[in-house]
Formats: sequence, C-alpha cells, structure tokens
Amino acid sequence: MRGITFEFIQPDTVQIGSYKWLEPWYETIKGLVGFDFQNPQISLPENRKDLISPCCDGKLHKMADGLSVLAGCSVSVIKCRELERTIGAAFTYISCIRHSGILSGGVVIFSPQIISKDDIQKIETLISHALLSISRIAFEKDLRLSEANYRKLNRELERKVIERTQDLESANIRLRKELAEGILRDEALKKSESSLKELNATKDKFSNIIAHDLKNPFTSLIGSSELLFQNIHQLEKEEIIQLSKILNDSAKGGYAILQNLLDWSRSQTGLLKINPEKINLKDLLDENIEDAGQFSGYKEIEIHSELKGDLIIVADRNMINTVLRNLLSNAVKYSYRFGKVSVNAASDGKEVTISVKDNGIGVPEENRDKIFRIDSEYSETGTENEQGTGLGLKLSREFVEKQGGKIWVESTENGGSVFKFSIPAGRN
Repeated sequence: MRGITFEFIQPDTVQIGSYKWLEPWYETIKGLVGFDFQNPQISLPENRKDLISPCCDGKLHKMADGLSVLAGCSVSVIKCRELERTIGAAFTYISCIRHSGILSGGVVIFSPQIISKDDIQKIETLISHALLSISRIAFEKDLRLSEANYRKLNRELERKVIERTQDLESANIRLRKELAEGILRDEALKKSESSLKELNATKDKFSNIIAHDLKNPFTSLIGSSELLFQNIHQLEKEEIIQLSKILNDSAKGGYAILQNLLDWSRSQTGLLKINPEKINLKDLLDENIEDAGQFSGYKEIEIHSELKGDLIIVADRNMINTVLRNLLSNAVKYSYRFGKVSVNAASDGKEVTISVKDNGIGVPEENRDKIFRIDSEYSETGTENEQGTGLGLKLSREFVEKQGGKIWVESTENGGSVFKFSIPAGRN
C-alpha cells in the first residue's frame, strides 16, 4: 500500500510529490501514460476537479476504476489497467483538502487489496496530519504575501499621514495668519482640528490592532502547535482533534483580522477603487452563508437566507462581500449556542436594503453609534469569549458609504440585533 501527494500550484495544475517509490517504473510509466517525472506537474481538466472536489471531507474515498477515472479521456483504460498491474495497484483511494474555500491538494493511495475499516481509520488519522501540514504551508504562504502587502500599504499609509499632517500644518499656518488679519472664522478652525483628531484616531486604532489584537491569534497558534508537536505520540485522538480545532480557529481568526486590516489600509491610502458590476445578490448571499458555515458549526448556529428569488444589483462585489462577511461573523460571534441567523434583501426600485438578523446578546442603546466610529474603543467579547478588533463594522460603514449607502443597527439588549445596510439600486 503506497501513495502520492498532489498540490494545486495553479487553478488547473497540480504538483505531484512523494512518488520516489515509483522510481523502478519511471520509464514504464512514461511509455504507458506519457508522464515524465523530470517535470512532475499535471494539467488537470475541469471534469477531474469535479471528481475530486467532493472528497474534501477528511475521509478516505475508494474510487472505482482507479487510474482510468483519474486520467479521464487522456489515457486509455487498457493502459491504465496495465499500469495498475505493473505497480500492484488493484484499488485506488483518494482524500483532498480545501484552503480558504479553494481546492488545495490531497493524497492518492494505491493498494493491492481492499483496505480494512481499521486500517482506513488509521490512514485517515495520518492523512489528517498530512493535510493539516499542507493547509499550514498554504496558510503560511498566504500570510507571507499578506505581510508583504501589509508592509507596502503601511508605508503608503505613513506617507499619506505625513502628507496630510503637513497639509494640515500648512492650513493651520494660513488660518492663524487670517485670524491675525481678522478674517478667520471659528468653523474653519474647528474643521481643521477635527480632521487632525480623526487622523490621529485612525493612526492610534491601526497601531492598537497591530500591537494587541493581531498578536492574540498568533500566540494561540504558536502555543497549540508546540503542544501538538511535543506531545503528538502521547495525545489521544480526541485531544488531537481539539488542538486541531484551536489551530484552525486561530488561523482563520488571524487571517480575518489581517484581511480587514489590508482592506482598511487600502481604503485609507486611496488604493481601493470602486468597481461596480452586475451582481446576483441571491448567489452572493448563499456564497457568504456557505463560507460562514465554516465557523458557525462549532456553536451549532443555523444560518439561512430568506431571499428566495434572484435580485440583480450594480455594486462593487468585493466591498459588498466584505460587509456581508463581517456582519455574518459578528452575528455568529454574539449569538448563543444553537442560535439562528437569517439574511434577507429587498429593493424598492431606488435602493436595495440587506439585513442580517440574529437572536444574540444585542447592542445597548448607548453603544449603537460607537460600534461604527473609528475614534471609539468600544468592542464586546462574543458569547463564548471570542475576541475581536471592532474594525469590521467600521470598515463596513466605510465601504457602504463609499457606494452612496448607509448602515445601521436595530437592537434590543439581550434580545438580538438586526444589522442593515442600503445602497442605491443602480441600473440593471
């Protein structure tokens, strides 16, 4: 019983690994199916992706007809069966993994006989470790790219801060001169001071998130991964599953914070442009509900859409997606276990209103305005002590207002909340 790994390096190309055991048959394989191990990359047809995509549940799936099914129409069934006999692969099994909703890679196992249920359980445990490693490498790659983008955006933000500070200082000099001449008005001075305060609040918020909030998930990642690494042979399966869940939650939490930071930085530095396009809002809501299921399942919270038919809008897809992602994340965070979250949308012809309703802890009346303001430090922990930066709602407000809309909350303390935002309907 032997196997190979594969990793998607492009949407339609996989890199093969762990195939050294096939070395005695390199030339035979090249003659039968044309695969050259000097360049272990395979262009994967779309129908092959459709085949392996359902195998991303952490289970080991037995494939009928093995190699001939994997090869599709590119290699004859006769050649595939001859190759299976050559390498002793009477039965083929497969397991795959997704990273951030995208097919990332997996493992294919060849066996001369049917694998028993006990052995399948052992293999699935080993595969889960291997796939966790693949996911970690993919996450680290994304993180390195995100960090590079963050450093670039941070430099741009610092440059903008310096420029705006210089502009404000120049404006204040002019205002003081006009005041000396008797023509300065109090309103202009207040506006200048307000702009400076807002700029300082933005810079302070950014520094606070970097110094504290972004540190928390990575502290959890390091601690949990060290515990797993040092005690892997002593831990029970259930303990390994719990540690894996902590690692996964910490990674997703850190990634979500970083994603909000990058979006917000691009917005602050003027690098984020509005790109309106036609969007089927029903499809977009369904996609976000499916993605939210990855973190709502832990609290067993039901999320569903009440929008039954298609609703076409003209808006910036990435901005609307970011707003929905943050509102759904907050709804799950502040809902109690076994709660319910519903999403809906309606249009009156002039504007479209989208709502996310939960039956969680609610927002006190005195704090309903603070949650959308960048100069506010208000941030509440979730029902199971989930942490947050408070940046998501502030970013959502900015993205909605950039598109000519508005965002607000209707809430009853300890009785749930309905977060709503509206944007112009646009021309369909």
